Parts: sequence; structure tokens; C-alpha cells
Amino acid sequence: MIQLLLMVSLAGCKTDAPASAGSTTPSTTGTGGTTGTSGTPPGTSTSPPGPCEAPDAVADDPLWTSGRLDVVDAGASNLVHITDVVADFDEGIAWAVGYGGLMSFDISDPSSPAFLGTSPSAEELHKLTRLDADRVLVTNRESGMRLYDVTNRASPVSVGSMNLPGAGGMATTGDGIVYLLNHEGALSTYDFSDPEKPIRLGTTEGLGSPWVMQVEGDRGYIADNTMGIVVVDLTDPRAPVLLGSIEAAGGVQDISIDGGHLYAAVGSAGIEVFDLAAPDTPASVATLAYGAAVVSVSASEGVVFATNHESVIAVDASDPAQPVSIGVQNTEEWAMHVDSRGTSAFVGDWSNVEMVETDPGIRSPAAELSRSEIYLYSGSETIELSLSNLGAGALEVYGMGVDDARFAAQIDSTSIAPGAAGTITLVYTADGGDVETSLCVVTNDPEQSTRTVTLATSSDSSTGIAIGEPAIDFVLPDLDGEYHQLSEQFGAPVVLVYFATW
Repeated sequence: MIQLLLMVSLAGCKTDAPASAGSTTPSTTGTGGTTGTSGTPPGTSTSPPGPCEAPDAVADDPLWTSGRLDVVDAGASNLVHITDVVADFDEGIAWAVGYGGLMSFDISDPSSPAFLGTSPSAEELHKLTRLDADRVLVTNRESGMRLYDVTNRASPVSVGSMNLPGAGGMATTGDGIVYLLNHEGALSTYDFSDPEKPIRLGTTEGLGSPWVMQVEGDRGYIADNTMGIVVVDLTDPRAPVLLGSIEAAGGVQDISIDGGHLYAAVGSAGIEVFDLAAPDTPASVATLAYGAAVVSVSASEGVVFATNHESVIAVDASDPAQPVSIGVQNTEEWAMHVDSRGTSAFVGDWSNVEMVETDPGIRSPAAELSRSEIYLYSGSETIELSLSNLGAGALEVYGMGVDDARFAAQIDSTSIAPGAAGTITLVYTADGGDVETSLCVVTNDPEQSTRTVTLATSSDSSTGIAIGEPAIDFVLPDLDGEYHQLSEQFGAPVVLVYFATW
């Protein structure tokens, strides 16, 4: 069933589709001009680069996929999407949950991850954690928590369950204590020292929208999507005490602790770093933004991996207060979650799993265009988009062009420093005809040297309404069942969210 919800934002925003991982160099050259001089400082005006020609050589790639497995093709299920992963790099075993149940993988050979087996579930499983070497706990928001015996890695067996609606992320301490978050705002403690007879020790209320939790000594740190980083005193597991919350740069969906620092996935704000020198009052010391919302983060041995749905990200955090982006690697589907150790990571990419490696010693650029599609509907116009460098090396623009004489393109710098951005200016002279072309930008990005931006006039539709014209009025309910009419929102941005439930 497809549900349609109406969401109304009170703050102006505009979101463009992510750049396609499959972009290729256009078969025709661009609008001409001379290639700008390499090494021009950012912000310096240059003449437009020349035609789009892929370079013979680009920078070394600091981030790469060493192995990939299509889980459906491997026989897990006809319907798979992965929401959470946990990897044991010493044992060479990884686990994943989502649609498809609890799945196990052999990752002893990073170049060839192999599907071992599954315990199918009619429900979507949301989170998992290892209770001990032979037991795994998983949660489902509707039914609660379930325990699996994984002694036989290829054949997980469900051995018990607890009906706990709203069950979410979990944290274990290695001595049988399990902390369970509830999406309605509670933290409960369970004693699993006898896994067949778990005992609830206590529950603490007062959270907002908690997602995951990490334990560090006698302190717990909760990623709360509305409150930020919540600090909990776990001195008495039977009665955890909420010590306070630290506001984050965005909604916190995941956290990971490494070397006295906490790394948070803060959505569109990116990755935020908190110093835990004062354990009860984490201090924000750095933030790295990546365009698309970061939803998962895993830190180990001074290297941070993250996912933002469309990509895997690697960061050199050897100096946590000054993290350096290593690179960005596009994934085939929707990169939902990552677990890492050192320079290796296991990624759940919707219906795929990937092994990803990085070399923090390589300093290369990573190009990111602010837009992937531009629709023209108001006659002649000038359009600006940014070309950001998310890597650690200088980004060189080798060529740029549009195979349409009505467009002129230029960039303000052909060399973009790490963390900086250049501005591409497109001037369009309308002649009444339709537009169906693309802007191509060629750089020394080792992951994808050619990026394209679709340029088009609005396509025909059954409504006959073009982009820029008034929309047909309609009424839809929000998440609370309250109805909203489009015409009542005049003057405010309106976002329609489509999603599937099955």
C-alpha cells in the first residue's frame, strides 16, 4: 500500500535529487571556451573551461569497495532491505536485520562477502546487538525484543521473545545487562544473565525520540532525535538517571565512541564530534557536512565511516577536533548502516552488503554538485550551483560544457581547496523551444571524474500543469490525522512525502 502524507515546513528549504552514480561523459563536447589555469585560488574569476573530456589520469582513490554481495541473488529472500548491521572482524562474521529477518554473512575474505543463512521474519526487524558470542538480540517496533541462538552461524534460531511495543536500539555491557530504548521516550534495563529468563530491572522515563545508545564505563550516551545527546548515569543499572542533554547540530540518529570522543550522525548537518573529557557534558568540537543527511556512523582507531543513504563516507579523525574528510564512495542503492574497525567497514546498502576499505594516507579530492537537475520554466535566466570538494586534496576542474548553444557556463575557480566550493554560473537564453540536455563537469575526482546535471523544461503531465504554474488544490491528512488544504498554506513551503508500507 502506498500512503501519501502532507508535511508543512515553516522554514524555507529546497532539496534537489542526489547526483547519479551512473553519470557518464556526454557524447558531444561542451560550449567551448578555454580551459582555466590549474591551481587558481578559490574565488578567482577564470575563463570557462573547455569541452568535457575525461582525463587520462585522476588522483588515487582513498576509499574503495573491496567486495559486494547482492543479498537477494544470494538466496536470502525475495524481499530484503537492511536497516542495521553488526560486524565481528576478528571472527569474520557479520549480521544484518531488516526485511528478510536476521541474516548472517562470512566476511573473512573482504573481496568476496558470502551469505551464510537467515532466520526469516514476517515482520521488519529494526535493530540488533550481540548479547554474547552465541546470542543475538533484535527488536521490532510493533512486537518488541527477540533472542536468537546463533551457535550455528548459518542457521539462527529464535529462542525467545518479549512483547515490548516501541522497542528500538539496545546496548549491552558484556555481563548480561541490556539497555533497551523505547521510541515513546523510555529506557529500560534487563538482566539477561539467564538468557532464557530475562528480568526487567527498571525503567526510566523522560526521553524524547531515542534511537541508539552507547555505554562508556558507568555512563550511557543516547542518540535522541529531538533532545540531542542524552547522558545517563548507569551506576545503578536498576535505576538509570538522566543527567542532561546536549543540543546537537541536527537530529541525532546514530552515535559511536572512539578515543574519548563521540561521533554523531546529525542528519543534514553531517557528522558532529563531541569531546568526552568531561563525561557528563560532552562538548562539540567539530562538524563535517556532506549534503545528503548522514544517518549512520561508526568510529574506530581514529577512522570514522558514515552513510548518507547514497554514499559511504570516510573521515580521518586522528585529530578529532580537526577531522579531515578522506573521501565519498557512492553505493548502488540506499546505504542505511555501517559498522567498522580501523580502515575496514561493513555496509548495509538496502538489498546489498559491501566491504569498504580506506587509506587515510591518500589525500584526494571528492566532488559534489549541489544539484543534479535544473528545470527551466520562466524564460531566460541565470542559475548558480556549487561544486564542493568533500575530499582532502585539491579538486581540479578539467572541463565543463553544455551541448546547447542557448547556454553559457563558467566557474569562478578551476582549483577548489579541501572543504571549499566553487560557483558554476549558467546563463540560459530562451528561444521558446524545449530544453533537453545536460551540463557536464569533469574533475580529478578518482571516484567519478565526470558529473552531469540534467537541464530540461518541465515535462508534460496528465494535469497539464507546468513547473512554476499554480498547483491544483487538494486536502491531505498529516501524521496526527489533521487535514490540511494546499491553498491554506499559500506563502509557506510545502513538502509532500511519499512512502510505502508493507
